Amino acid sequence: MSNAKKTVEALEAGRRIKRARDVKGFSVPALVRATGGKLTTSRIGNYEQGTRQLGVYEARVLAAPLEVHPAWLMGVVSDDEHRFLQALRNGQKALALKSDEGVLPALSAPHQRSTSRKRPQKHRHPESTEA
Repeated sequence: MSNAKKTVEALEAGRRIKRARDVKGFSVPALVRATGGKLTTSRIGNYEQGTRQLGVYEARVLAAPLEVHPAWLMGVVSDDEHRFLQALRNGQKALALKSDEGVLPALSAPHQRSTSRKRPQKHRHPESTEA
């Protein structure tokens, strides 16, 4: 794939793989070993350069040793959403909900459920003469 044909998604996935690899302290060959050889050095290099599109299977393979969410590697979720998912994964629900501000508000808001089981009242027509 030439530079002109590199997609924004492929470039972003490559940056994220490199960033996660650096955080974990993996060289590319060490990451290959950590994946059990499921991906080659060349393939990982292509992902990092944005010359190859990252697929779901490969994202899952890379995510495990990098300890990140595959959706984050693929650019499907933002950095904030990823921090939220990681906090939930690590059992830090309170931290995830506190740092969530605006990312996933439906999850952080208390679930409101009616505890009463009243039947809805029938609406009568104003001209009705029923007694």
